[in-house]
Amino acid sequence: MKESKSKPNISIRIDPEVLHQAKVEAIKAKKTLGQWLEEAIKEKTGKEDGRIAGEKSEVATENKEMVIPKEGKKIDTSKPPSVISLIKQRR
Repeated sequence: MKESKSKPNISIRIDPEVLHQAKVEAIKAKKTLGQWLEEAIKEKTGKEDGRIAGEKSEVATENKEMVIPKEGKKIDTSKPPSVISLIKQRR
């Protein structure tokens, strides 16, 4: 994993139990919480070293199969939904 010289400090709200689980997993992996979370996010989004996961990856396949029907509209599953479209669907 590439380490940049300076990374921003951020604040997020997270369930205390989930945070505890993440800390435990980070310790087991002998990593800092930040390192562990960064890897987990990259894994979940399918991105590694600035590249996006290929079509055969688990993440790409998972996104293709994700269909969220809303108001009887069909959703194009040939490509992953954008963040904006997901936000609109939740409203």
